[in-house]
Amino acid sequence: MIIKRLLDKLNRKVDPTYDTGRLARLAADVNALDLSGLSREGMRAELAGMRADPPWDAQGAPDRAADPGDRGVGPRKAMGAAERRAMVRTFAMVKEAVRRTMGVSIFDVQLMAAVALCEGTLIEMQTGEGKTYSAVFPAAYMSLAGKGVHVLTFNDYLARRDCRWMGPIYDYLGVSAGYVSEAMGKDERLQMYARDVTYLTAKEAGFDFLRDFAATDRDGVVQRPLYYAIVDEADSIMIDEARVPLIISGSFGEGGLAPSRGDAQPDVGGGPTPGHGMAWAVRSAKALTDALRTGQDYGKDASKQNAYLTDEGVRKAEAHFGCGNLFTSGNVHLLTAVNNALHAKALLRRDVDYVVRDGKVDIVDEFTGRRADRKHWHDGLQWAVEEKEGVFRGEAGKVLGQVTMQFFLGEYPRLSGMTGTVIASVEEFKSFYELDTVVIPPNRPCVRVDAPDVVYSHREPKLRAIVEDVANAHRSGRPVLVGTASIAESERIARMIAERRLPCTVLNAKNDEEEAEVVAKAGMLGAVTISTNMAGRGTDIKLGGERGEMAEEIRALGGLYVIGTNRHESMRVDYQLRGRSGRQGDPGETRFYISLEDPLIVKYKIGELLPQHLACVRSDLPLPDSEVNEVIGHGQRMVEGQLFGIRQNLNKYSLLLERQRKAVHRLKRSLLVGSGNPGVVDSFFRKAGEELDRLSSMGYVEDDDGPDDRYVTSMNVRGKGHAASGRPGDGLGADRPDGLGAESDCGDVGDPDFAGGDPDGPYGDGDLSDLYGSELAMKAEADSMNARANVRVTGRARLDELSELVRERRAAFGEGTSHLLERRIAIAHLGETWSRFIERAEDIRQGIHLLHAGGKNPLEEFNKEILAIYEGMMMDFLRDVTVGLTKAAPARPGPDGREGAVGGGGGDPLSSVALPEDTPKGPTSTWTYIVGDNADQLGMNPIARDPIAALLNAPLYFTASLFGKKGGSHIK
Repeated sequence: MIIKRLLDKLNRKVDPTYDTGRLARLAADVNALDLSGLSREGMRAELAGMRADPPWDAQGAPDRAADPGDRGVGPRKAMGAAERRAMVRTFAMVKEAVRRTMGVSIFDVQLMAAVALCEGTLIEMQTGEGKTYSAVFPAAYMSLAGKGVHVLTFNDYLARRDCRWMGPIYDYLGVSAGYVSEAMGKDERLQMYARDVTYLTAKEAGFDFLRDFAATDRDGVVQRPLYYAIVDEADSIMIDEARVPLIISGSFGEGGLAPSRGDAQPDVGGGPTPGHGMAWAVRSAKALTDALRTGQDYGKDASKQNAYLTDEGVRKAEAHFGCGNLFTSGNVHLLTAVNNALHAKALLRRDVDYVVRDGKVDIVDEFTGRRADRKHWHDGLQWAVEEKEGVFRGEAGKVLGQVTMQFFLGEYPRLSGMTGTVIASVEEFKSFYELDTVVIPPNRPCVRVDAPDVVYSHREPKLRAIVEDVANAHRSGRPVLVGTASIAESERIARMIAERRLPCTVLNAKNDEEEAEVVAKAGMLGAVTISTNMAGRGTDIKLGGERGEMAEEIRALGGLYVIGTNRHESMRVDYQLRGRSGRQGDPGETRFYISLEDPLIVKYKIGELLPQHLACVRSDLPLPDSEVNEVIGHGQRMVEGQLFGIRQNLNKYSLLLERQRKAVHRLKRSLLVGSGNPGVVDSFFRKAGEELDRLSSMGYVEDDDGPDDRYVTSMNVRGKGHAASGRPGDGLGADRPDGLGAESDCGDVGDPDFAGGDPDGPYGDGDLSDLYGSELAMKAEADSMNARANVRVTGRARLDELSELVRERRAAFGEGTSHLLERRIAIAHLGETWSRFIERAEDIRQGIHLLHAGGKNPLEEFNKEILAIYEGMMMDFLRDVTVGLTKAAPARPGPDGREGAVGGGGGDPLSSVALPEDTPKGPTSTWTYIVGDNADQLGMNPIARDPIAALLNAPLYFTASLFGKKGGSHIK
């Protein structure tokens, strides 16, 4: 009863409908089962029986994949009596296996956490409470569905450590477990994903999801269909990284942008070239910005992360390039390069925002202080920073696929998570993931002391006070952990401590490989550890180190002392830092030191909220008024609200694109792993016929047998948003010399007819109103009708002629070979078409904010454009596959006497067929990376933020959207 009251009190802040008492009752049911007499073989036999005949619905939760617009798991699935009994029995076996293999007794609160995870809930457990063990229970139980369970961690070290650490438990129960790391090849990944439970980073799982999409045959697919995931460190992965796109790019033999330093430089006015024209622009822009002076040639607003040229700066740029008006469309590459170079110079700081190591620029994660592996800014800004640091690489490529972490996690029909900090982000988890949250109480009450903040007027006395506090604690032997906001600050404090002849260990993005070892020693007697933000997450700091040597003496000294050198934009990061102390009921203490010159205070102008008599004080002593702490806390909450609002707004722009991506990904997977008739060609004829009938009924098509009807007739049909964008003819359906350049309403991508009798289909989404919402569909229809453009449409006779060609090809190749050939051609064209769509959609997104000036709703206009382009894209895809099938021919011997075949011989049924020459080729190499802060976050789009900057730079933001490709660091 006491535990239930405590739980209910804690969870009033989180989810008042969550029956936490039920968790305690189920934990008691598990404890009531005594399985000490059950043998290992008996456990394995029972679990094998459940696996063969699961007592629950194997899907286990609302299928989010069934609706491409559903972003969350929806309400918790109520357990039936049979499932509840099976879960309790399985948990009891796991508990007994833990005792026998690890010699560890599982606490009631760990069992309660395990039940909540099984129900698809997000749980909060304090550091050191045993989340790693708790995750084993639902992982082992859910693996009985035979679909694979993923435990998603924050880094490769944790995935490898947790898999090996928990491995004996899984092995005892006959549950196979493995882990995936970045260095693994395809064959090893395939084996690991085939295991019952797979530990890996969330990013690596997302990248493999994208690699599977980019695959050109079934053998390239490594993941099984996603089923259930447990997200560790859920706040970092699901909130901090939620909007960060994971990207896979490919090289098609075009080369990068970086020439040798001795290459000839092209004329400035010649425009960018695929080779070193843009590289020259990057370097020349850097030379220009080096000579620009702040305040005179450019301005910046630190609070909004915005930098812009003044009138004088524009004149100097035009003189530097000798290009005339910098804002003409012919100079867009120069304007883009200048803007990027200016941001690299004015806003991005080495050892704060990024580090340079091994000749590479690596972004520093603002929340963890770690190097963000494979994380890049968009190409232009990445190149500008590389040139600034003298390590310009300029690698470029075509984006093959991308997905944000938020929407990738939405691919799992069942999802749960665990972290040490939930309360500050309850609304965000509910809004973005529809996940309920519950706080699991500590096994032992927390006795940590959280001291009040100490606030100084400026930075220098704050740093001196921190060092003095560290020295006092060290003299007593008490371990100290100092959490800093940047690498530069951590190194400065380390130097100041060294000047006092005190031992000190620094953990930051420059040496994160040593992270686990450093963190393991941070709780030892006399240890002084300086950590950038929360480096070391996922690893407990135990008093006395791993062996607990002199732990009692350290407890007597007050336990681990944590010092924070700054407040952070997110309160969660502050809570995470505090949570390193006071593990498992140990004593501990935390304190934050703040100055009015700290980044948070300056960037968001929180100091302006202070009363005048405090804002103007400059003293080496702490500010005495408690009102300072209240103002800073209020300002921090305001910042969190602003950031939440930004993420919500960005989410709105992603919803329609995400629905489209889901539909295309399902189509691609069905083409890769399906069998039988893929139905793409048949769908083309049906849709084209329906469109011709529709246009005929509207008076656009004469349906007689005259000779003119064999060819293309000019008429008005739905465009692709080109009228709104002002760029006719640059879309996915340009006029074609073969007379098949039709742009027409293709309806929805996932038409059930695509299934074509395929047992793996259908993967349709219903009609347009089902896919996009009836209200949006009707509005898009009306607006598209108003924006019709003259394009070329196939006549009825031409369609009949094409149909006859398809019949001839199918008869010549045979039904089975024709279906395989259709799949092969469809896979090639779908990848190419989707890549072009991504690029076009990004162009629109980057420039859509300009519609504010015209009084239009940017989100509404964005959705209309994207919807129209998507419809045209799918019709183009269907047409290209159909025409490709008619162009396929028996393979002819190549120069070496062998046949030039689709599959390259061997057992490939298509070895006797040659693909058309214009079939898109796959990339020669691929790599993965993450786009860092987008343009809006970096202040690249200052409209509605700074009117002067908007006036000066508006042409840049419009024309820049017409230029550029994505690229990244070559990884694999």
